[in-house]
Amino acid sequence: PNVPPSVNYRHEPLTAILDRAASNWPTRTAIAFRNWRCTYAQLRRRAGRFARGLRDLGVRPGDRVALMLPNLPQTLVSYWGALYAGATVVFVNPLYMETELTHILEDSGAKVLVALDLLLARHSRLLRGSKLERILVTRISGALGFPLNWLYRLKAWREGKLPSLGLDGRRVLAWESALARETLFEPGENPARDLAMLQYTG
Repeated sequence: PNVPPSVNYRHEPLTAILDRAASNWPTRTAIAFRNWRCTYAQLRRRAGRFARGLRDLGVRPGDRVALMLPNLPQTLVSYWGALYAGATVVFVNPLYMETELTHILEDSGAKVLVALDLLLARHSRLLRGSKLERILVTRISGALGFPLNWLYRLKAWREGKLPSLGLDGRRVLAWESALARETLFEPGENPARDLAMLQYTG
């Protein structure tokens, strides 16, 4: 009886949540991953840069951007950046088998995939033969600060777990390349009309 039958939701895009956090608590820690940290203001800035990077790669409002990443800082930056670009986020479970991955990419019509290098290597043949226009690849070491980033790469190389990214400068690109420009991209989503996310479940 004490639970209201309805709630007055904010009529705003999801990106307003991060905008508000960055404005109200700019210096508070938003992400802590091993020896790497970033504040809400820094996360907002990175997400804006990633949004601009996606736009530069041809992503337009309503396009699907698939994320095949574990819990990494790059996951959060990619998620918010895709929303700022007006794209629809499609989370892909990193544990999916090839048939599940094929179905989701084809059913969603994903235009861009952001993937971890280890997962890209596992599904290399499938992804390179897919209809994806761009594949942005990142490594776990990209989420670490010095010196852990170098130590991780050295250990992975010694264990044979540092696959080639296969960057070709056209279709397969380094994730960091989408952060190259400083220009923030301001969203223009209409939350009553535009789709924010497609979440496939088992």
